[in-house]
Amino acid sequence: RKKAFFAYLTPYIERENARILKLRRQIDELAGKLQQQQQLTVEEYAFIYSLFDEFKIDMMDADLDGVRELLARVDVLPVSLVLTQAAKESGWGSSRFTTEGYNFFGQWCFKTGCGVVPSKRGQGKYHEVAVFAHAAESVNAYFYNLNTFYVYEELRAIRAKVRAQDGHVAAEKLAAGLARYSERGQQYVEEISAMI
Repeated sequence: RKKAFFAYLTPYIERENARILKLRRQIDELAGKLQQQQQLTVEEYAFIYSLFDEFKIDMMDADLDGVRELLARVDVLPVSLVLTQAAKESGWGSSRFTTEGYNFFGQWCFKTGCGVVPSKRGQGKYHEVAVFAHAAESVNAYFYNLNTFYVYEELRAIRAKVRAQDGHVAAEKLAAGLARYSERGQQYVEEISAMI
């Protein structure tokens, strides 16, 4: 069952990582041009600003600092980390939210009718658990969440530091940046690290 779960989700994770790596290579090329003080084309500026929009970067210029900020957000997530969180959050694909809405990562939404209402939602709470049309949408939303949402700035900082030191991103090191993913905080980080 675990092998089937991993085999099912891995292609979607690899596809999103491949998309992000392609964007990252393009950003690296532009960073090289800017470092050499070469003029960017109108299309290259448009590309940078479209990524600022996609990755929720406000108030930045399409200069070297802006491109470096993009590189902090436009980066991969290790397959083992993504699979581990999916397994943990979805009960290996058996949770109600996964079977009813392809939500493998326990992601919330905040508009009435946007998802499935949790049976144990506290009084005065209005969140729902997001519903996706396909597993790929769930994976893409998870990547978007970790690469853009402010509570994962620590994860992105760890990733940038590890990449600068080691040249690649290790799941074990990134897990430390997930304390705010769950109300269990550090205990959640330890659970994810042990599972990895």
